[in-house]
Amino acid sequence: MRRPDYFAVYFKGAGKPMLLDIIKNQHIMSKYPFAFLLATVFYCGALHSQTIQYTVANAHAHNDYEHNIPFVQAFRLGFGSIEADVILQGDKLFVAHDARDIRKRPLLFEETYIKPLHAALSSVNHELILLIDLKTEAVSTLQKVISIIQQYPDLTGSNQIKFVITGNQPPASAFSQYPSWVYFDGNIHNPEHIKHIDRIGIFSDNFRKYTPWNGKGNIPGTQILRLKEAIKKAHSLNKKIRFWGGPDNINTWYTFMDLQVDYINTDRVEELAEFLKNLPGTTSLPANQYELYQPVYVVDGLDKPVKNVILMIGDGTGLTQWYAGYTGNKARLNVFNMRRIGLSLTRSADSYITDSGAGGTAMATGNKTNNNFIAVLPDSTAVPSIPELLVKKNIHSAIISTGDITDATPASFYAHVPDRNASETIAEHFLRSDADILIGSGVASFDKRKDGRNILQELQQQKGYTVITDINGIDTVAAGRKLVLLDEEAGRPSYKGRGNLLQRSLAFSVNALRKNKNGFFIMAEGAQVDWAAHHNKLEWMVQEVQDLDRAIGDMMRFVDENKETLLIVTADHETGGLTLLNGSLETGKVAGQFSSDDHSAVCVPVFAYGPQSNLFTGVYSNTEIFSKIMFLFNKNKTGK
Repeated sequence: MRRPDYFAVYFKGAGKPMLLDIIKNQHIMSKYPFAFLLATVFYCGALHSQTIQYTVANAHAHNDYEHNIPFVQAFRLGFGSIEADVILQGDKLFVAHDARDIRKRPLLFEETYIKPLHAALSSVNHELILLIDLKTEAVSTLQKVISIIQQYPDLTGSNQIKFVITGNQPPASAFSQYPSWVYFDGNIHNPEHIKHIDRIGIFSDNFRKYTPWNGKGNIPGTQILRLKEAIKKAHSLNKKIRFWGGPDNINTWYTFMDLQVDYINTDRVEELAEFLKNLPGTTSLPANQYELYQPVYVVDGLDKPVKNVILMIGDGTGLTQWYAGYTGNKARLNVFNMRRIGLSLTRSADSYITDSGAGGTAMATGNKTNNNFIAVLPDSTAVPSIPELLVKKNIHSAIISTGDITDATPASFYAHVPDRNASETIAEHFLRSDADILIGSGVASFDKRKDGRNILQELQQQKGYTVITDINGIDTVAAGRKLVLLDEEAGRPSYKGRGNLLQRSLAFSVNALRKNKNGFFIMAEGAQVDWAAHHNKLEWMVQEVQDLDRAIGDMMRFVDENKETLLIVTADHETGGLTLLNGSLETGKVAGQFSSDDHSAVCVPVFAYGPQSNLFTGVYSNTEIFSKIMFLFNKNKTGK
């Protein structure tokens, strides 16, 4: 049996239904009524399943002629729809809202819009709507518009330029009398416009007909339902829609995107363009979800000796960074299952806003110092770090980073320099360290130095370290051997395939050091939350937070099994001044805005899990983290 015609129509064009062709084909409609219904349903379903990928081409420049440089400004920014009000006076067509505007600023429609558009036609790489709002009598004004534009056949024949008439329009029954390149702005609730849908270029509607919402908070349920109905109807007709007369702020822009409004109406062209241009960096879409470790809290908060301490530092990780990771994993985060929480005040000795050098030094040595300094006082006097103090008690240490091991945070636990950028000097200082394990990237500072020395060979020959440069060799390290692992994979972003390097490094270190009867200390840094925030890349940042959180879950499990270990999770500072403005705990999508590409002054959370975790509640200086850790080690040693 021959396949009915409607299938051929539906599947034509890579599966995109040509519904209008079916409607116009009375033979198909009468012979296959059920098929027509199916095609319509399939069409609507396919259309609604498409999520708009917003760019500046989804922006509509409302009252564009009021901007400093009409047309050119919005066009150069990449707007997909530009609006011009026009007034016919005598034989001249002006761009203005009313006659008073003409007296203040006489702009001719052709000179202001049509000639610049024609000159820029070759650079148009997306559909561009010129929405022409007729402010004077419909028929005569429209005829003048047509007489001007039809002088430019390159424009009227372009597949990318769409001229849409709004304001004072002729009746819908007369739409067909006008050239085929002339489209009209539709009213979604006007049956006559639906009847002449092939001449509708876009649907526009007054936002205030649906809701008095002021752009703050959420649109109330019944009101948002009415908006959704209008949007759904427009899309079911294969047309785009915009709303005018509504709020014009960042929360509204996010709301319109959530509603899948095709064009975002704005008078703030520069701000909206910047917002849309930055969306890839300020939006994180759901990625690989992961299950959490379920803590048992057997020793959490108990007043019992602490033999081991694991300090995990999420560089640049403030509360908003954690919450972004929590949202991305659909309201789940291991660190949020830690019940003892405090706040760390992060200022440095010479600045309201710390850097990682001063922040790392505060936690590693218990001293405030200047930004850029590593484990030295403001007068450059070296001060001992936790690993250097603990070695005297025969307590072993490991220093781990998912970044360059000579960077400021890890360096604060083994080096002493007044310049955090002196990476070769920092690497040399590890020769003086008694840390048992060093894991990160940055091998060039050790073996490709300006002074020709090979610090890796010196570590092997003088201090007996096993040195490897591949994380996959970690399982072959002999028991009891001290390790330096410098793998450039450690410095690779998680989205570029770093894998579970942090988890593997921590698992190795815990298993290697737990054999020491006097205990151990591990500092493990999730370095690239900070890197991502410096670059204002939210999705990368969320992935780094979650990578760190997976390792936190592993260490919480160890705390429960070992019962003598305290886990502390904190940050040296917050990076990016991140504000979360949109998201969904159900889908894992999160969006926000960075106020800076640098650090901020806000305090950062401190999470603790295990015996004595209650000591880390409250608000205190970051130097207190050092003091509390050393107090616990000293208490365990003395039994007091």
